[in-house]
Amino acid sequence: MIGKEWQFCPLCGSSLIQGSFSRCPSCSFVHWKNPVPGVVLVLWDHERRILLGRRSPGQFLEGRWCLPGGHLEVGEDYRGAATREAYEETGLSIEPSGLLAAYSNRFADGKETLVVEAMVPPGSLPPPRDDLDSLVWGVPNGPLPPLAFEADRDAIHRWAGGLVAAGLSPVFFSTMRSE
Repeated sequence: MIGKEWQFCPLCGSSLIQGSFSRCPSCSFVHWKNPVPGVVLVLWDHERRILLGRRSPGQFLEGRWCLPGGHLEVGEDYRGAATREAYEETGLSIEPSGLLAAYSNRFADGKETLVVEAMVPPGSLPPPRDDLDSLVWGVPNGPLPPLAFEADRDAIHRWAGGLVAAGLSPVFFSTMRSE
């Protein structure tokens, strides 16, 4: 690695093809060049249930459950990342309503996770997508399945306990984007 750019594949040693991400032409390894933060979503319905996803085989902590989410893409704000990740993992089109919490990620030093909430429109449970293989509605004050990330458990309990998310002002964000 030179600076922060990976030059060679850590799996097979081939030279990586550079772009907005680094890709190995030999074994298909991808090194994503994402900014540090990630987002997770407390997606809730009119019954105050939360949407949980099970991590697919081959994913980090496969088989465990988590809140939907992922990394911000280059040039993306956390509201856009929350909207994109909700759609990628669940097929739901959501409008983020608040920033619930920020956590330091214990799995990788220096990585932060922003917890965003959004109410899901009434309807049936969507099919899982992307790196999730199952979706379920969970009762936040009831027993939860084995969670992949302790920060998800804390976010769920904070939300269920009535922690009010900081509202998101569209005027503030449109002003910031124009600068």
